[in-house]
Parts: sequence; C-alpha cells; structure tokens
Amino acid sequence: PPPPLPPDDVVSLIDDDAAPDAPPPPRESPPPPPPPKSARPARARKITVKVRMADRDEPFSVKLRADKPLSLLIDTLVAKCAADPSRARLTFDGDVVRREDTADALELEDDFLLDFLIG
Repeated sequence: PPPPLPPDDVVSLIDDDAAPDAPPPPRESPPPPPPPKSARPARARKITVKVRMADRDEPFSVKLRADKPLSLLIDTLVAKCAADPSRARLTFDGDVVRREDTADALELEDDFLLDFLIG
C-alpha cells in the first residue's frame, strides 16, 4: 500500500518553486577582518620645543606635530606678536628655519630651543 499522506496542517520544507537540484542561495560573506596593526598608519610624532623671544625673559614650550611645516608655528608667533611677517624669522642653532621645514626634517627633539626674531 502507498504511504499515508501527511496531514493538511504539516508545512512542507521544500520550496515548490525551486528546482529539486538547485544550489542553495549564496550566504552573505562576513565583513573582512581589520588590517593588522602594522598596516595601520602610524600616528604622527608630537614634540615639545622651547621658543625664545626677545621680549620675554624665559622661553616657553610649544607642542607641535613633527610632520607639519613650521610655517604653522611661525604664523602663530607672528599673530601673537602682531609683527610684520616679512621681518619675522625662526632660527635653530643659528640657522634660519624655512617655512616649509618640518621638525622631522630638522631632526628636532623635545626641549630643543628655537629663537623667534623680529627685525
């Protein structure tokens, strides 16, 4: 005798529209793993230098990113002193610092002394 039919309240687990030998639908791929720590960009080195100005008795400390141009420091000092930018210069070990120089390029380290001169 043929096997009995399932009761009407049993739901078939087979999709009637799918072909019997059709591959299963593709699964969502998991997100890629984060890059290894060595592949992440390094944080910029930050240093603290001392700046000496003619109108101050003591040098003061300035924190800066070693990879940024020192023009940022020069412009800040010019604005603070309300000085003529064409007459202002920053020196390190007696050499004039160019605006495009960076602390990395000059090999500046913490507590190195820079002189800000106007005139």
